[in-house]
Amino acid sequence: MKIFLTVLILFLNSCYAQTDDEENNSFEPQKIKPGTIKIDGIIKETEWGSASKITSFLELYSNNKPLFNTEAFVLYDSSFLYVAFKSFFKNKETLNLAHYPKDDERNLQGEWVAICLDGYADGLSALFFISNCDGGQIDGSLNMDGSPEMVFSNEWKSAAIVNDKFYVIEMAIPFRDIPFDTRKKDVEMAFKLVRFDAANGREYDYPEFDGNNYSHLSQFRKVRFSGIEKSRVKNLTGVDINALVEFKKSRANLFDIKTFEGRRIALGDASVIDYKIFQKKELPASTKPFEFVYNSNENEVTKIFESTGIEPLNRISDFDYFLERTLTTSFIVIKDDTVLFEKYYNGYSRESIVTSFSIAKSITSILVGMAIEDGFITGENEPITNHIPELLGRNERFGEITIRDLLTMSSGLRYEEGGEYRDDDITYGHYDLRYVAINETDIIESPGSRFLYNNYNPLLLGLILERAVGKPVTEYMHEKLWGPIGMNYDGSWSTDENGFEKMESGVNAHAIDFAKIGRLMLKLGNWNGEQIISSEWVNKSTQTFDTASSHYPDNGFFNNGGGYYSYFWWGMKRIGSMNDFFGIGNKGQYLYVCPNKKLIIVRHGIAYGIPAMRWARVFYEFANKLTD
Repeated sequence: MKIFLTVLILFLNSCYAQTDDEENNSFEPQKIKPGTIKIDGIIKETEWGSASKITSFLELYSNNKPLFNTEAFVLYDSSFLYVAFKSFFKNKETLNLAHYPKDDERNLQGEWVAICLDGYADGLSALFFISNCDGGQIDGSLNMDGSPEMVFSNEWKSAAIVNDKFYVIEMAIPFRDIPFDTRKKDVEMAFKLVRFDAANGREYDYPEFDGNNYSHLSQFRKVRFSGIEKSRVKNLTGVDINALVEFKKSRANLFDIKTFEGRRIALGDASVIDYKIFQKKELPASTKPFEFVYNSNENEVTKIFESTGIEPLNRISDFDYFLERTLTTSFIVIKDDTVLFEKYYNGYSRESIVTSFSIAKSITSILVGMAIEDGFITGENEPITNHIPELLGRNERFGEITIRDLLTMSSGLRYEEGGEYRDDDITYGHYDLRYVAINETDIIESPGSRFLYNNYNPLLLGLILERAVGKPVTEYMHEKLWGPIGMNYDGSWSTDENGFEKMESGVNAHAIDFAKIGRLMLKLGNWNGEQIISSEWVNKSTQTFDTASSHYPDNGFFNNGGGYYSYFWWGMKRIGSMNDFFGIGNKGQYLYVCPNKKLIIVRHGIAYGIPAMRWARVFYEFANKLTD
């Protein structure tokens, strides 16, 4: 659910380039005696007068000078990093003062300031701390490209005072909650400072940014601290998954999650632990569990990944470090039914449940194929109104949409991630998804003409499946897929408040069991001699098909990277063999299959860590280098 306001997305997707002087010199703020600073928004202590002062803020993207001045001051003692902002304005009314509970995105409705810290100064992960003019706080983490994740929440201090010409915001960030290398007395981190000017909808940043460099965090300004309290963080990211679970549950108790607005505010940004809040249908473990062969070859797998030459692996010499810093939770490599690499990070283990997000769509594709082969659905070219006739009462053009149009994300239905319709919020968090699928969908173009990623499509397929097979989708899945391919562990499918499966995102299982779905597709639907799903359907679902040049959007994955999209599976072309294909889920869930190398890669994470399709490129290059 993409609930961030546009201004926050702009801020967190910005990137920054230092001047030559900044590149060669770390910023060194003044160290002061502990207990000197009181966080009250007044900045009256004499230490602020001698603090390092920053005034060279520039407007995001344009690099123009600000309409209003902003001054920032930085100090630290052995326990805290102190930052104070003095921000000038013209009209107090435009500040739009708002104070909501911590990490409520409504705190971003007015003016706010932020500091972002990359504790290891490696450009892989950072934490951000935002305070608005009324003291409302938001914190979280940043991926390598600067995109935000609401997966970090900790206690820190802030205070704000507003007068007629300027406001002051003071912040105190405890070093003990920042991940950094505790082996060194002198610690180098990296940072950026931000002010959002609500009156003009503009953002001002320090240091200056370069919008052409996707590696945003690597362009933060270096900063050096000496003799600070050691971090108590237990991993390399600062993210505590158990604390995140408790935070999400506490939010769910504050709002009525049986209403759409209550769910939207309570859930906030989608996260990998939302399955603990949603209702669910159980998927009991198989009575005949399947086990992969284990022959660990971690050193060889690590060496190949580190040699792919793809940024940032071309500069990170430690693959385990890279996986943990990019908020990976599970990483599995399987070749020829043999597990070569299986490791877990950031508080996860083999016993942990991970969620699919949109890999659920790829599973839905398998179930649709099974329903066709069972005779419940005539075929992929069948109009969807054969199963959902009430759509015709809204618009006769719904009769033009086929099941294939839904599977190929070319239904012609409107879909806006944000904006007026809030389609992302609705399809992820609405309490009645059957109602949504029937009543919130609108046709805006001819079906089959253009690819548009759309979460209404799997919801409609869920309706078709449950009506066609005469039972809940989860029950059909357990009977036809979960049990026959030998799932070791219990799983579940998250549902809305009425028991309808979250078809777009909600399958919850153990990482090693997700790998078995990859194995089924790798073996063209055959499971140890039993044809679970036809090879014809596997090929239709995963391999490319002829499309007009205008079918896909103009981006690098489709136009230059050999990428395509079939029946809820993404793919990358290979010459002379079957193409690689994969399911992708939000926050960096991957189920990747390379038939040419008989290879399966499973990656789950709390966040993407690196840009979404960069993971796919890393997997593709790994397969290239992997010997038979």
